Amino acid sequence: MNNTNEFHIGLCLAGAISAGAYTAGVLDYLLEALDQWEELKKRKDIKGVPQHKVVISVIGGASAGGMTGMIMGIALNKKFDPIDELGKDETSILNDKPSNPLYHSWVDLLDAKDPARYPEMFDYLLDNGDIKSGEVKSLFNSFFIEEIANRTFKAPSAHPYYRSYVHKNLKVFATMTNVIGMEQIVEFKGDDEKNTLYHILDHKDYGCFTFSKDDVSDIKGWERVDYSNESVLERYKKIAMGTGAFPLGLAPVEVSRRSDILNRHAWLNYITNFGQRPIPGKDYITTVVDGGMINNEPFEKVREILDDLVGPGDNDNQDYAKFRSTILMVDPFPSQSIAIIPGKNIISTISNIISTLLNQVRVKPEHLAASLASDKAGQYIISPVRYVFGKNGEVKIKGDKAIACGSLDGFGGFLSKSFRIHDFYLGRANCEKFLRDHFTVPESEDNPIFKNGYAHLDSSEKPRFRSKTDPSPGLQIIPIFSTRDDKTPLPLWPQIDLKKVISYRDKIYNRTEKILLNIINFRKRDRFLLWAGGKLFINRRITDIILNGIIKSLKDHFQIKEP
Repeated sequence: MNNTNEFHIGLCLAGAISAGAYTAGVLDYLLEALDQWEELKKRKDIKGVPQHKVVISVIGGASAGGMTGMIMGIALNKKFDPIDELGKDETSILNDKPSNPLYHSWVDLLDAKDPARYPEMFDYLLDNGDIKSGEVKSLFNSFFIEEIANRTFKAPSAHPYYRSYVHKNLKVFATMTNVIGMEQIVEFKGDDEKNTLYHILDHKDYGCFTFSKDDVSDIKGWERVDYSNESVLERYKKIAMGTGAFPLGLAPVEVSRRSDILNRHAWLNYITNFGQRPIPGKDYITTVVDGGMINNEPFEKVREILDDLVGPGDNDNQDYAKFRSTILMVDPFPSQSIAIIPGKNIISTISNIISTLLNQVRVKPEHLAASLASDKAGQYIISPVRYVFGKNGEVKIKGDKAIACGSLDGFGGFLSKSFRIHDFYLGRANCEKFLRDHFTVPESEDNPIFKNGYAHLDSSEKPRFRSKTDPSPGLQIIPIFSTRDDKTPLPLWPQIDLKKVISYRDKIYNRTEKILLNIINFRKRDRFLLWAGGKLFINRRITDIILNGIIKSLKDHFQIKEP
């Protein structure tokens, strides 16, 4: 049983594509706030400093969120400064910041080793260096993911840095879509002497690790990240790459894990134990793609881990007076109600079928959905919000229209670094506002963790930690010590020149041609006919559709700088 004075946070990081820059900004501010609070608690004079303890106990995510969570897992063992200031001018704003792993991985992306050839990330995505004869792995060049992963998922150069607000057995996991699938067998009795076997393939999968300080290989199926073991770091890296392998857009990833550890994991018990199908051999090797396909917001798994931590019966997670843990979800593209309109032609029908399948596999179990269908204490969310001034005053913009990376269905951030910079700082600003005014506990609730934490503050010290937006006065779960006048800096809404977008025509055309000629290993005669047809019509038509789609999406997001 854990310390009853500890309050546990489980981070759930949703899929985001290039808007991982927003999630990275949220986490950057979250760590800054926790670091500052912990430093103040170390002082001899604790006047005005709340004394309760908040612990990050689990980080789970999908797709870009899964990648960011795994980056954070490593980053928590390193000391680095937050990115809390804008550059002095337009040039300095664009400078790389390699000392901050969250910023460097999501905003800088690749090191600027060849700016003439790759002035923007989109230039790299359209590079044909990844295509071999008769072999196309993805619509975009995906080599950059491994380059970033090789740079990021390394052991700390110095002794691992210790943060007291990180759980001693921190768990980090990412969802994956297992292309091969894990087999289950159900036996049916019939007329035959032998039972008929019914084979089922389950494609939902998870990469699970613990940053435990204990010298063990794993804890109940959660593999321990051992910085001295290169094979463990390689598995960690591959899973981080795999969860973000956007279907078709980015290349699938081959992942290897230890079979003995998987056989001990509770999440696979229904196959390995109850299903009597233990994973054989030393290593389990499979191919995975984007975890968001099947579980884009794995909050039910985060809740399961939190409940295990605080003990059964000890955590009424929807009651402010009793809760000792909560889920904090970061979602750049929060779910919205969408009506599927029945199609009248085969194209719209195919589109609807894909949407139906994706929606269905993401459905949470009914009993879980009921337990989370509350507006109380069990779950919080940070999602994009920004404000603009129009003719009728201030206008609130939410969701994908609030983030610069929201264009191109989330791929917009690859067009311009300025988009990713904006969203990183927006993530920081939204996190500050959230922690200050929304991540709170009503003072009227008699929760012993927060009651004791704020007990020594007098009536003149508490107001700085009170929400300004709660219907009833609420005290901050994570105290914010900056004043409300200390505004988080935010860049202007970024735009891209129309000429710059149009300049991608040749690269889109060349990438299209290369894919069409190599997607199948054609005979020479067929290759020539396809090449000729492409030159005359196909490639140009596809290029026009893609380019017009890019321009339309950017205009819809007010991101085109007209000549």
